[in-house]
Amino acid sequence: MVVTLVLLLTGSIKAQTFMPGRGVSLGLNAGTVGIGVDVTTSITNKLNVQIAYNTFEFGVSGDYEENQASVIYSGNFSQRNFSLLADFYPFKKGLKLSAGLYSQNFLITAQSQFNEPFILNEGLSNEKRLDPDRLGGLDLTLTYPNKLMPYIGFGFGNPVAEGSAVKLNISLGLMYSGNPTLDMIGEGLVAPTVDHVINFQEALDEFPWFPVLKLGLSIRIINKWNKSPMTPL
Repeated sequence: MVVTLVLLLTGSIKAQTFMPGRGVSLGLNAGTVGIGVDVTTSITNKLNVQIAYNTFEFGVSGDYEENQASVIYSGNFSQRNFSLLADFYPFKKGLKLSAGLYSQNFLITAQSQFNEPFILNEGLSNEKRLDPDRLGGLDLTLTYPNKLMPYIGFGFGNPVAEGSAVKLNISLGLMYSGNPTLDMIGEGLVAPTVDHVINFQEALDEFPWFPVLKLGLSIRIINKWNKSPMTPL
């Protein structure tokens, strides 16, 4: 049995050695998984494999004032991921069916803190001053339980197909991320707000899938039939 396996592997390697050159493309893309780069190669005329890396980070901060209350806040959204996808082209028009895995690191954090005293019943006999330390603040973290996320989707565009070396590619699909987890920590008089986290969590439990939309531009650097790089077929 071992000998048979060795012979099969040897035959496969020899077959690949004498097969025509495979198409290879480099691309840039952007979408719900961030901004990134990808490399695509053809296995057969109808099957491609793509490796991609995407990342995105965004931060926001500021002051919020209403009814004599002043709050400073900050938030950060970050994600980075690697993906390994197989694209199958059942027709000649560029429609693809995709499946694979994402290694996804996704994190949302937010903080809020009172930064000025709040005057309760201002101007009345029972006026009361509440200092920022007593008012407190909130910390929020949103994470996904799965680091490896299966992906299934479809799209249009074949980066290594015949024709122009430069191509537009579109992908739309879903990653199975699992239910995101919301953690909230409160201090001071606003701490009871944390009790409402269960309501938010119940809503998040309805979204175990993460939507994926990617728009990309690729350039073929090696075409399928051993012609010079960048030479249209």
